[in-house]
Amino acid sequence: MNIPINRQSNNQNPLRLWYQKPAVRWQEALPLGNGRIGAMMYGEPRTDTIELSEITCFSGEASSENNQKGAAEAFYKAREAYLKKDYESGRNLLEGFIGKRLNYGTNLPVGNLRIRNEKLSEERNAEYKDDPFQGYMRSLTLDHALAEVSYTMEKTQYHRTAFVSNPHQVLVMCFTCTGKEKLHLTFLLDGGENPHRVEMDANQDLLLYGNAYEPMHSDGRTGVAYHCRLRIITNGKLCGSADRNGLQLSDADAALLLLAVDTDFSGYDPAGRCRELIEDASGLTYEDLLEAHSSDFSFLFDRVGLTLGKELDNTVPTDVLLEQVKNGYANQAFSALLFQYGRYLLISSSRENSPLPAHLQGVWNDSVASRIGWTCDMHLDINTQMNYWPAEVANLTECHLPLFNWIENILVPSGRITAKDAYRLNGWVAELVSNAWGFTAPYWHVNLSPCPTGGVWAATHLWEHYLFTGDADFLKNRAYPILREAVEFFTDYIFEDPDTGALISGPSISPENSFIANGQPHTASLGPTYETVMIRELFTEYIAACSVLKQKSGGLDRTGEHLLERVVSAVNRLQPFMAGHDGELKEWMHDFEAQDHQHRHTSHLLSLFPFSQITPERTPELVNAAKKTIVQRLEPPENWEDTGWARSMLMLYSARMYDGDAVYSHIQSMQKLLTNLNLLVKHPPTRGAPSFSDVYELDGNTGLTSCIAEALLQSHNGEIHLLPALPKQWDSGGVKGLCARGGFEVSIKWNNGVLTEAAVYSRQNTTCTVRYGNKSLTFAADAKTAYTLNGLLNIISAIPSFHFDLQVK
Repeated sequence: MNIPINRQSNNQNPLRLWYQKPAVRWQEALPLGNGRIGAMMYGEPRTDTIELSEITCFSGEASSENNQKGAAEAFYKAREAYLKKDYESGRNLLEGFIGKRLNYGTNLPVGNLRIRNEKLSEERNAEYKDDPFQGYMRSLTLDHALAEVSYTMEKTQYHRTAFVSNPHQVLVMCFTCTGKEKLHLTFLLDGGENPHRVEMDANQDLLLYGNAYEPMHSDGRTGVAYHCRLRIITNGKLCGSADRNGLQLSDADAALLLLAVDTDFSGYDPAGRCRELIEDASGLTYEDLLEAHSSDFSFLFDRVGLTLGKELDNTVPTDVLLEQVKNGYANQAFSALLFQYGRYLLISSSRENSPLPAHLQGVWNDSVASRIGWTCDMHLDINTQMNYWPAEVANLTECHLPLFNWIENILVPSGRITAKDAYRLNGWVAELVSNAWGFTAPYWHVNLSPCPTGGVWAATHLWEHYLFTGDADFLKNRAYPILREAVEFFTDYIFEDPDTGALISGPSISPENSFIANGQPHTASLGPTYETVMIRELFTEYIAACSVLKQKSGGLDRTGEHLLERVVSAVNRLQPFMAGHDGELKEWMHDFEAQDHQHRHTSHLLSLFPFSQITPERTPELVNAAKKTIVQRLEPPENWEDTGWARSMLMLYSARMYDGDAVYSHIQSMQKLLTNLNLLVKHPPTRGAPSFSDVYELDGNTGLTSCIAEALLQSHNGEIHLLPALPKQWDSGGVKGLCARGGFEVSIKWNNGVLTEAAVYSRQNTTCTVRYGNKSLTFAADAKTAYTLNGLLNIISAIPSFHFDLQVK
């Protein structure tokens, strides 16, 4: 059998994380993923652990009974109570509105692959006074999504590589040794805390059968069935362990491990599917598998490059670099690495063929989120949306598609039921949280319900996809129908405030905050700013979508025209933004005090980002109110509920307010306080979100990536704004391949804090406006043409190609 000697990757690659000791906990392990399968690599030479996950491995089940009977009646009675300022009665009435959790479920870990080095068994360890291996190194190369471990023992060099292939849908590991010794390994599979069994078949494949059952978020009897098949291809000896629960390899120079994982979520037999995947991969060489994987991954990853200051000194281990940053050493190249890490994690979590979108933890599972009250699911009040914020601007538009598929095929059909059962309205609606099963009912506790705009917020991503790509067919056939049905719901949901004449909504919450009324904490009220932001955004996007369709698709039908007229009439009557007596942007219509002035959620500022309802150009007074809100949230700093996603929001607000100093400060705070050794950003336990341990959330990393992109390029105002919030510490640098709304790809260079050169590639015939500082340039852009501009925004070349040298002197 032809298994090659592993070739170690370039040690000087600045897109490489590397360490000189194994991981001892999840927060140190290195993540691999292919958009469906996740693997956390520990790299321990004695008994290595690879924690396995799969994006559809959910407990629970779908149900059409998650809405209470009589929910709609309770909701409208509660509305009447809130109109009378009777918050206590309103809250009591909403107890009849809240949803039923039933078998809601959670994503669960699949289990563990353990690889025991028999040369370092406990018996043999007694022979060694010190660690028997020298020159230990483990690494993760981001641009090729390749993990490696190498060390020397008894004059023999051991090396292993690992990747999770999207083209072939398997985990691949290659083990080699050079020297006087051979490979002596035992491979073990287990399903962790899930009900499972392990066996070996006649072909010496190791099989794991399991069920995603757990009793905390479901009844312990509902969930997907899953299967793993592990095959070893080797020139050594292979046999089953005595209990047939493992495979023993001996006297080998090299071995290739193939592991397939699947569930019955999509309706087919996971065991049969895994068998097919293993057979297909077994017919290929390691070089074939690696080449297909590397080409597939780098096709997405290599689209964007970023240099900040000097290139990263990768002769220093990553954990040492992080420790230097935590101790106050300013390393701009480290921020560039984290930017690319967020892109790496999104690619690894969400691919065009992923059966579900990235959940709270991407495609991985730390066994913490699934065992606390939050669950590992699709939170719709910030987390799912932030997961995908880099998708368009960071040139990963294909990674967005699983979110759209889930919204269209799972969320919207379920949301039609909730619209009818919980509100007696047409259209569709989804509330605070959802999951693989398409849960859209109100949350099951009155403190977090009602919140009917979670689905709308997720659906705004379809409009953003159109803005970045200009794909009119996508707008007509996919985005518009979803937005239209949401508009049908919300045009009937809003009503006229008898006190002001404005159109308001509710009762509903401002996630996940509360206020004090009559000495008691309350969460629901009429017209919270968050909900007004979402409805205004929905209506604005719908009007714009209708305008595009009228121009490109021959207009709307009569019903569509009538609905458009209603929306145009309603949008300017929505409750306006207001500053409170303290100068902050008001979170609620009323003037009651917030129970927690330093709450992690800042949902009323979403008008600033991701939306552009508040901007320095159009609403400077509201920008000042937003600034005051942020200042108050952070004082005193030790009381701020600091989490990865919450800190990302402060970065992003600051970028939209063109405050580069604040952007830089928040990035430094994230790196110092919230970044694990494996560079995954954490959500520590907080007073409002308790947990028995730190929780990993994908959104912290993707939020940081989004922020760095927003500091360098913004396009929400109908123009390409270069370096709008550049921190002065990033005095020189370059970025290539960011995307701008309107169908543009943009690259930028700067030196001494000043723009020196930019390139704009237009994918379509259009008008392009570029802005830098107080200068702007508008020109007619031809499709598939790259325009190079100097620092004064003069066009110095226009060529039908796109190449931009990123080297920064």
